[in-house]
Amino acid sequence: MSEYRLLNIVLAGVLGLIFLYSGFFVSTDYAINCSYKSQFGVDCVSCGFSRDFASFTHLDFGKKLNQYSSGVFLFCFIQFVIRVFLVFQNKLKENKYARIDVWFSLFLLVVLVGPYFIAYFNFFIELMKLGVEI
Repeated sequence: MSEYRLLNIVLAGVLGLIFLYSGFFVSTDYAINCSYKSQFGVDCVSCGFSRDFASFTHLDFGKKLNQYSSGVFLFCFIQFVIRVFLVFQNKLKENKYARIDVWFSLFLLVVLVGPYFIAYFNFFIELMKLGVEI
């Protein structure tokens, strides 16, 4: 088994576990609590992600709590589909697929998750202006 195929298996497994967690456990009392909200009393940029991911895995796209969650979820979903597709390719020309995969994944990361990263950076700047030690 090649390293590229093994990497795709691992990534598909991790993303699959994230979707399973979101689908089964987030709607119960096992949801992750926001440490920023509990420590500092402010909503962070990722507040609502767990509930949004749970809604998305239940195909309920109307109750979005966080403006960045749909981009992150879409990135994860597309990556999961790509990983599963690449795992089951028998005649995989790894050098060709790997280069396309890396560039496409970086493009998706910048377009879909980039605004979230920028907002998180701005959030930390605002916390520092308020004098909160991180």
